[in-house]
Amino acid sequence: SERVLWLDGGRGVFAVATTPATVRQVLVLFNSGGVHHIGPNRYYVELARALAAEGVATLRVDLPGIGDSPPANAAEDNVVYAAGAVPACIAALRSVAREFPGLPLHAAGICSGAYHSLKCALEPGLLASAIVINPLTYFWKQGMVIEMPDFRVTAEAARYQRTMFTLSAWRKLFSGGVDPRNVLRVVARRAAARL
Repeated sequence: SERVLWLDGGRGVFAVATTPATVRQVLVLFNSGGVHHIGPNRYYVELARALAAEGVATLRVDLPGIGDSPPANAAEDNVVYAAGAVPACIAALRSVAREFPGLPLHAAGICSGAYHSLKCALEPGLLASAIVINPLTYFWKQGMVIEMPDFRVTAEAARYQRTMFTLSAWRKLFSGGVDPRNVLRVVARRAAARL
């Protein structure tokens, strides 16, 4: 079954829970950058449904200011490394642990979600494991600027070149599944590197 939850007891941290009939473990997926709870290319949705068949309840979480979770304050709307993100993640995980008492709890994410999962793993006794996929940084300080590494720019530019004439890529762009600013940044950096 799938249902909507507010993990902090109020209206701060939105999540969608995919729960099998018999739950053996629980996984919390944190936002990948500014992508809301469906994950990149709906990957989190597909993963949650596949894991349910294996007895894993999965919660797809929107951190404050991302997706369906309102920002903690007006200045932090759609900020992926917001000042209150790690405490919000820890509070969300504690709420999930109360919802599923006694079950192994895991956190995972891609990019900034990986960073948040890693930081939550430092909280004693909270997680059985953290799955950290492609974090851009391990140590974040407010005001830092994280540039996409050159090898990623090259790989993304090659992917854009392969898919630019496919209908599915254009649908994804116009349906909001792709941030056009990211595409323009990649194309501009690749063009500058080639010049």
